[in-house]
Amino acid sequence: MLNAILDHYNNSLIHLVAGYDSFTSLAARYKTTAALVSSANHDEMPEAGNFVVIPAAYPGDRLPVR
Repeated sequence: MLNAILDHYNNSLIHLVAGYDSFTSLAARYKTTAALVSSANHDEMPEAGNFVVIPAAYPGDRLPVR
């Protein structure tokens, strides 16, 4: 089952929420912070069966380290 859909236009992922999901668990799963996931969803965790936005960074978004 596909749980996350890549949204190239908004630079984010869309995740189908399960009953056990939280901002913290989703942040750990997608390697981001709970604060960013919460902020992207107006600080409200959607109910199970709805979608949550996961902010995503892509390799092209990062600046090279010198």
